[in-house]
Amino acid sequence: MGPLTRTETLEVLASMGVEIPVNTKIPGDDLEKRLRAALDAAQEKARFSTPLDLKALPAWPSVLTNDISASSRPLLEAVKRGNMREAAHNYARGSRDTELFVDPFMDLRQTIMSLANVLDSGLAWCTIQDPEQQKSAINIRFLHVVELDRKTPAMVFLYRSITRPNAMEGARWVQHQVHHNPKKLDGLGLNISATQLEQKVLLKLFDMNAKLLPASFNPKKELYEEHYRATVLLPIGPLGPEAIGK
Repeated sequence: MGPLTRTETLEVLASMGVEIPVNTKIPGDDLEKRLRAALDAAQEKARFSTPLDLKALPAWPSVLTNDISASSRPLLEAVKRGNMREAAHNYARGSRDTELFVDPFMDLRQTIMSLANVLDSGLAWCTIQDPEQQKSAINIRFLHVVELDRKTPAMVFLYRSITRPNAMEGARWVQHQVHHNPKKLDGLGLNISATQLEQKVLLKLFDMNAKLLPASFNPKKELYEEHYRATVLLPIGPLGPEAIGK
């Protein structure tokens, strides 16, 4: 999948509250820097020391680690972030449910919650796929979930972008996971829907966050994972006025 276009970058920034005129003369490199800074701020990266010391950080109590206290600290609740402005918007339209496939930044945050829900359900892998399930996907296998602080988990995983040229490779990986992953499926949706624009933002975020892992991190890969990359994902919330100003 190709990188974000200039128009797409402006759309994503606008969805984050960073309004820049469509006819702006700002160079493309500067726009990308602003997007990176916005995504970093949305994750509150500055609060944590990087690269992350995965050996020193405690594991987040979760089903993935078979921790019996998982029920008291579900990942889904831990990754939720919001503010009064969003709450007021949802109240005004009479629903707490988020409108999907309208706002790429909101879609991104919903997908992160869906990934947390996969882990809470005891599954260690999933796919993120376009709504028509025809164009592109991202395969994900979780490795660890560590605790940065009591309210901030960090999901560590392997991923691979799947498009039509490598679709068979992606399908073989899925079949391998179905047959070798010990967790039961029970009809749980392992396909998380995401538009191609959202997938591009996710891949941008995954590439950025790979640098949060120590250079020595070398996870064991399974069959069909030769080209998979390791990265980490933090909870993402709306930008505050100070971050938008910057």
